[in-house]
Amino acid sequence: KGISFDWNHSAINNDNARLPHDNYAVRAYTTDYFKAGITYVARIKADDGYRLLTKSHSTNKWTNITPGTSWQGGTYDGVYKTFEFRVDTSGRYDVVFHHHEATHLAHVDLSWQQKTGGKVGEVTQKTGFVNVRSRPDQFSSDLGNKY
Repeated sequence: KGISFDWNHSAINNDNARLPHDNYAVRAYTTDYFKAGITYVARIKADDGYRLLTKSHSTNKWTNITPGTSWQGGTYDGVYKTFEFRVDTSGRYDVVFHHHEATHLAHVDLSWQQKTGGKVGEVTQKTGFVNVRSRPDQFSSDLGNKY
């Protein structure tokens, strides 16, 4: 399940009259059922910045999927970032993403699924070489231990 948009160099509505091609933010959501005690993995590739959250239909409690309340930097190298998350109670949840577009390309590709094994976010395959990361974040796009 997921959400995917690719506006290329345009605005969401393609007219540049109501929403400019650059320097805007949007919030969107969809709904899914999650089970308490299960680890889920959100996988995202987005430009220029984003936040991911869930909101319980039964309790109205908001939970951050991305760390804290800070925005995450975009993924300009085509590599997906992953974030593990859990919910407190089983039930229906809104999966919410906030997207910020600064300049140039604008896209969001978000999906989530139940974790099936392995350590998410430690190794990401890129064409021609392996980029080993200690954690998925905007500072780990270079090879090596530059944190």
